[in-house]
Amino acid sequence: MGTSRRTWINLAVALFALFAVGCSDSDEQVVKDGQPDTPIETTVTIHRDSFGIPHVYADTVPALFYGFGYAVAQDRLFQSDFYRRYAKGKLAAILGEDFIESDTELRRDFYTDEERMEQFNELDPEYQAMIQAYCDGFNRYIEEA
Repeated sequence: MGTSRRTWINLAVALFALFAVGCSDSDEQVVKDGQPDTPIETTVTIHRDSFGIPHVYADTVPALFYGFGYAVAQDRLFQSDFYRRYAKGKLAAILGEDFIESDTELRRDFYTDEERMEQFNELDPEYQAMIQAYCDGFNRYIEEA
């Protein structure tokens, strides 16, 4: 695979990881999201149709993203971890020395954690809240699993 094509593939996967297993057996789940300093909890409902596709319902946008993150973690936890490792140039640690070159390129050519945080901090607070809610929902599932 040529360097240019590999670079584009690396970029596409890394972008996915920035906004970046198994379906629930039940039809519907209710996930409660509440911070210690928030007296009222928001109810998020995740309904899975007959194909196992999650449909997330919530009263607020952050709650919707919380449920979205939770559902993604349920369905794609392994894949998300793989893409996170890929985007940070840490695949060789789990897949072996064949991935050292790819990891080196990503660490050299892509964003550092500090640069990603700078990008996050430049977002409007509304978008920061959405991304944080998604992460909170994702992490909630990890804690429960």
